[in-house]
Amino acid sequence: SSDLAGAVTYAQLDAEVRHIASRLAESGLGARDIIAVRVPNGRRAVAAELAVAALGAVALPYPPGHGSRGPASLLGRSRARAVIVENASDAVPEACLPHLEAVFSWAEPTHPKGRSLAVPARTPFRPSPVDPEAPARILVSSGSEAEPKMVAYSHNAIAGGRATYVRALACGDPGPMRNLVLVPLASSFGSLGAPVTVAALGGTLLVQDTYDPRQALRTLTEHRPTHVFAVPTMLRRLAELPPPPGEDLSGLRALVSSGAALPDATAAACRRRFGRPVITVYGSSDGVNCHTAATGLSPGTGTGLPDPAVTDIRISGPTGEIQARGPMTPLCYVAAPDLDRRYRTPDGWVRTGDRGRLDARG
Repeated sequence: SSDLAGAVTYAQLDAEVRHIASRLAESGLGARDIIAVRVPNGRRAVAAELAVAALGAVALPYPPGHGSRGPASLLGRSRARAVIVENASDAVPEACLPHLEAVFSWAEPTHPKGRSLAVPARTPFRPSPVDPEAPARILVSSGSEAEPKMVAYSHNAIAGGRATYVRALACGDPGPMRNLVLVPLASSFGSLGAPVTVAALGGTLLVQDTYDPRQALRTLTEHRPTHVFAVPTMLRRLAELPPPPGEDLSGLRALVSSGAALPDATAAACRRRFGRPVITVYGSSDGVNCHTAATGLSPGTGTGLPDPAVTDIRISGPTGEIQARGPMTPLCYVAAPDLDRRYRTPDGWVRTGDRGRLDARG
């Protein structure tokens, strides 16, 4: 794993994960407790999320930044018992959160419920077996600032289903993935970072604390990522920049776009600039993913062919609603039974609300 502070080995990451897990356990946190993580991209964000998983608790990552209504809503509706933050203000201290018992940070505690992760743990962390079908991570889906949706995933759905879709983006290359993830790790798209690239695939994760296209271009040469994951606007800004001195793209296999529809002009600009395939991922935090790694981008392939190792596709006619069920299907919506009724069929299929048609090309 690597951030702007430098490289982190798996041994170093393991030590930090165990330390954080010990501090969480010393505060009485354990299996199935919901622990929010509001930390910028970097080694601390990765270690915090993996520590929550090692504890058997449920991680609720969401990006730091301005505004408190959304974060307060997430913490309140999820009944999170703890939150891990970079800055105490990210714990929205002014909000009424009766279930929140502890606020962890690496700084000197200033929150009334503050705990320091800079303090050595009293006892070493001793992991216990974790139920693979138990909830592991909550993905925050689209919604208003006040009421974003939360979707609960099991360990198997994250490390199995979602990891299988990311592995398929390697297009058969047996080498380890080195993923430059330019979106927030706390986002739905960014969930391919800590639990997938690092924990499930054993790859290298490259991140920036904030998006810097010029630094991202330098990273392509200095750290030789195999894949770049970004939203279309980020890719467009990368493609518009001239090559820095000594640019070396020999390690790059593909650029992967998701989070919004990729304009044809942006895809063409990326192919011209980088000379590599551009893969689009159709999907959502509700447990649906389909990509163009096998089919390539063209008007006829649409969103690509479904990967049978990840999800089943039920076709009820030439054109109809896209529904999906498979290894990455989430457990449920959090604190929103009305959403389960709206977006799940009685036999467990996820309803996307999108209309689609599948043929031999995609």
